[in-house]
Amino acid sequence: MHLKVSRAEAEAAKRMLSKFGMLGKGISVQHRGSYVYFPLSNIDRRKVKKVLEACGASISEMAPRPGKTRDYKGGLESALGADVAHSVDTGYDHLGNIAVIDPDGMTKAQEKVLAKHILAANGAITTVLAKGGPVEGVYRVRKVRHVLGKRTFEARYREHGCVYDFDVRKTFFSARLAYERARIAELARHDRHIIVMFAGIGPFAIQIAKRNWAAKVIAIELNRYACRQMDEEIRLNRTTNVMPVQGDVKKMGGRYDGFADRIVMPLPKTSTRFLDEAFAMARDGCVVHFYSFIKMGGLPQLIGEIREHARLNSCSVKVLFTRTVRNYSAREIEVVVDYRINRIKKARPSRSTA
Repeated sequence: MHLKVSRAEAEAAKRMLSKFGMLGKGISVQHRGSYVYFPLSNIDRRKVKKVLEACGASISEMAPRPGKTRDYKGGLESALGADVAHSVDTGYDHLGNIAVIDPDGMTKAQEKVLAKHILAANGAITTVLAKGGPVEGVYRVRKVRHVLGKRTFEARYREHGCVYDFDVRKTFFSARLAYERARIAELARHDRHIIVMFAGIGPFAIQIAKRNWAAKVIAIELNRYACRQMDEEIRLNRTTNVMPVQGDVKKMGGRYDGFADRIVMPLPKTSTRFLDEAFAMARDGCVVHFYSFIKMGGLPQLIGEIREHARLNSCSVKVLFTRTVRNYSAREIEVVVDYRINRIKKARPSRSTA
């Protein structure tokens, strides 16, 4: 029995399986297409359920492949000692040919050791970069610096049959949203009009468009570089039904009022500021996928805020689905709330008869 998980969520899944003691030993991890298959042992159904929910994974029955897995963590422990290896290894963001590590608490020498073992363990990775600060600014970009391997900042990343080329310094891109992109693309298969706000280089929009060639997908992005690069991604993926729009969602005015059957809002830090724009762009019955950072236990308050904006826009909402997308910090998580918008029809005044 194996755990099937997208490559983007593979490191998170592996950490959880190791923590729960359920990662099979002496059996190779298998890679097929966009997915990684981890062998399972000592299965605890309650803990498996936690991994499935946290990583968007599934269970797969496939023949085990004997052999040793390429595990950079084992090499780290040999090089640095178990305690030090555990303290410096927090996993990494895998963007195709590039791995981005978090250097917090590491010396430069430890960064080099970690990078060396990442390169040895994963043949697809040719460059290791280190985060140079938090995601910041209206374009949600972060500084990075070269640590080891080929000196480049250009990533080529593949996901669910799509390919993306981009400079990691100039646009926001999260491989950890791979499951969400696939989930929403599947849900949007029969929609005609879709808006993706804060579209970046277009991963949500392009995956939706490839699943639904009849849809018209409007992808709005403020970052000029990201919007220009989205044109390239559209060409690479042959998705002619995506229309990039460079500009501020707040300044779209009535351009897309009442247009959308489905809206995606992947801006978790400040998404609540754009709730009114989403209500304006929505048709009656429109489904919204709303992402937000909240404190632990803060989901009821977030839903209450959505309902209040609905009331102010003469609408009501029905919550369809909620999910914790990832842990953001010790006290914060990122969640997605799917909800349907229903416009409240005003009653016509009755005519009096004399």
